[in-house]
Amino acid sequence: MTQSSAASICNASQEAGAFKSGMQNATFEFPVKVKDEKPVFYYCAVKMHCQMGMFVRRSLVQLSLSSLKALVD
Repeated sequence: MTQSSAASICNASQEAGAFKSGMQNATFEFPVKVKDEKPVFYYCAVKMHCQMGMFVRRSLVQLSLSSLKALVD
């Protein structure tokens, strides 16, 4: 799991503090601390995986109690 950006989803971010797990096995867990509500982009750095669709845009959404209840009902 390697942090990227919206402008260049399949390339490692040059931002200070960007995360990069390196190559790992399938059961490896890599916790990432959520610092704010801004979207975070990351991808699989195994050759051709990102180009084949293994990337993510993580966004936080604030839900009110009533909207959360509506989702459950």
